[in-house]
Amino acid sequence: MQRSQLFVTVAVVAMVTCGLVYRSSPSFGVSSFGVPAVGRLFEQSGDEEMTRMAAIHEDRRNHVIRQCKARADHYYPRTIQEHSELLIHEKKHELVYCYIPKNGCSFWKRVMSILGGEHSGSSVFNLSSTAIHGQSGRSYDGLEGKSFLQKYHYLQSSNKFMFARDPYERLFSGYIDKVLAPCAMAGLGDIIAKVPHDSMPEDSENSRGPTRREMTRRTASERKIYRRRRREAFRKQRTVPSEEEAEEEAEEEAEDSCEIASFSGFLDYVTNTKGVNVDCHFSKQYDQCFPCLIDYDFIGKMETFRDDANFILQSAGIDPAVIFGPEEKFEENSDVNIIKDVARRSFSRCRGTMSGYCQMRRTWVTFQVRGLLSADIEFPLSKEEADSTNLQRFQELAISAYRQAGDRSLVKKQRHRALLEAYHTVPRPLLAKLERYVSDDCQLFGYNCSIASRFHPSEKPRPVFHLDSFWK
Repeated sequence: MQRSQLFVTVAVVAMVTCGLVYRSSPSFGVSSFGVPAVGRLFEQSGDEEMTRMAAIHEDRRNHVIRQCKARADHYYPRTIQEHSELLIHEKKHELVYCYIPKNGCSFWKRVMSILGGEHSGSSVFNLSSTAIHGQSGRSYDGLEGKSFLQKYHYLQSSNKFMFARDPYERLFSGYIDKVLAPCAMAGLGDIIAKVPHDSMPEDSENSRGPTRREMTRRTASERKIYRRRRREAFRKQRTVPSEEEAEEEAEEEAEDSCEIASFSGFLDYVTNTKGVNVDCHFSKQYDQCFPCLIDYDFIGKMETFRDDANFILQSAGIDPAVIFGPEEKFEENSDVNIIKDVARRSFSRCRGTMSGYCQMRRTWVTFQVRGLLSADIEFPLSKEEADSTNLQRFQELAISAYRQAGDRSLVKKQRHRALLEAYHTVPRPLLAKLERYVSDDCQLFGYNCSIASRFHPSEKPRPVFHLDSFWK
């Protein structure tokens, strides 16, 4: 056998062997340090907080492993290449991060960019999400374009982490950011549904759907169909207007397009797609990072985001203060960064699509629902004033209101109240359907998703935000 033929044969055998291990093992990848080793190091050093965090992360990993073994036929992707679309590799510190939209991915992309040297010396809060998204290939690499053996090498030799989130919280966050926030849904039109949800049978077995690249390859006619179907799905709960009312509505919409989809309509759309056409901001978490296929060293949670972030960075030998700045300023810096980012996006995306008053008022309500501005602080601009207000002035008004909000802990609770209010507007049959939709993530990551305990009818709060009718 010639040398070239021998090389090809060996390479093929190696790839097949790796593929079999890769496909069959729920613990793919060898960690550089791993949680148990880190826990022992911190325990030896006497660092009680880090030892405690190491134990928490080990419990999370063990829980995921148990769930994966219990449902080994369910949690795996269809192909061995599918897992890599959301993985990014930071070379300098040998970190691999799987980002799930609405699970802190903008924040962690900033961190990875700084660690890689692209924005060395910058604070994570001084970088806009617009500048960070799409930065793969500069200070960190996406693994999507790598060969199989390269991916195998990176996943073996790097320290891998991901973040999970309570599924109900995540869907509500997606609604706030992509529906309530003005002009965001237009951007989703190119990545959500390839097949309109109401044309899909309920018993479809194709629950995983096309890859992100496949979803973006659509013709103009397909996008037009999607937009029409989306409007129908979001408005189907509303009373059908008369011709006169329809004309008036069209005139008002052309003058001041301020309407948003109801939360119930949004959830109806998400659950009816059964995962096939759901945008990555709303699709199931296990279906994006495949924790049964990749043995993550760390599984953070949004509910303990700050502690997990500090633990992951310190475990990698990185001082969190270098990335985040002073500990006592973390929350304020993060909140102000969000206010600036959301305002910037609304101004850049809404030009010519709605009035300044509608755009800024919806953005203001978004800040209140997110627990950034007090619900008691009214929108400060008239229609005439809003039309002459620029981005910088609006940011100043919002940041001033943020700093006048008083007790931050009370304002933060607004978000949970808004979430309860929103879910209590959803019909119980749809909530039951939603419970089935999120059950995979709930079991895998250890969340309580029982609608009976989370959203009992007797605990319906007094409406404050009126998200089901505010913009009708």
